[in-house]
Amino acid sequence: MNFEKYVALGDSISISFYAGIDYGERYNCEGISGLGAAALLFENNDKVWPSFAGQDLSTNCSGISMDYHAADGATSKMVLENQLPFYQKICNKKTLITLTAGGNDLLFMMGKNRQSCCELFSELLRNMETILQRIEEFFPDNMIILSTVYDPSDGLPHIMWRNYEEDHLWFHKYNDTVREICQGRGNIVCADLYKHCFGHGPSQSDSWYYATIEPGLLGAHEIRKVWWQLLNDV
Repeated sequence: MNFEKYVALGDSISISFYAGIDYGERYNCEGISGLGAAALLFENNDKVWPSFAGQDLSTNCSGISMDYHAADGATSKMVLENQLPFYQKICNKKTLITLTAGGNDLLFMMGKNRQSCCELFSELLRNMETILQRIEEFFPDNMIILSTVYDPSDGLPHIMWRNYEEDHLWFHKYNDTVREICQGRGNIVCADLYKHCFGHGPSQSDSWYYATIEPGLLGAHEIRKVWWQLLNDV
């Protein structure tokens, strides 16, 4: 690996907040920072995850820096308006970008009628396309890891969905679109978090999630593992 910069964009799938709280509750101590997927990808916590020592960007990419912009509750529009504006000049460094977005857009669609959902879904796809275009403009030498959205309900209708059949129609349609985007572009790889994480929520005694939908201690670690494996495969 020879990345010089790492940029973490997106929503709570990338952040450390919930994993840190989960750690504190599991081990009856104060929560700690740096346990989210993006943070661990950049620099592993060897005390919490000793088996992953040395498997991070800091160890394998000499002098790499990290720009962390992912935020709790961020929608695709927020990535465009609140995160990408940090970049106004072309960066010629070889840059890795992880992007987790779309999940909050899909949550806001829950309970809406079909016409409203169609409009919101079209806006989501336009936003994602614009995000990818902006990344190409600002970081001409890039690799993008684009993630699908996991289903923290494990397919159980009573966990979080208002209209399971209708909500899942859009959920799967979005993930299929993400997979198609990654197939058509050489510098974008798909982290299929939906496939990797399915079956590790309320159907299991030790869930990967915290507060129903957020990546907990185990979830953040598993997301990082998917990203790291993709980097090694590429």
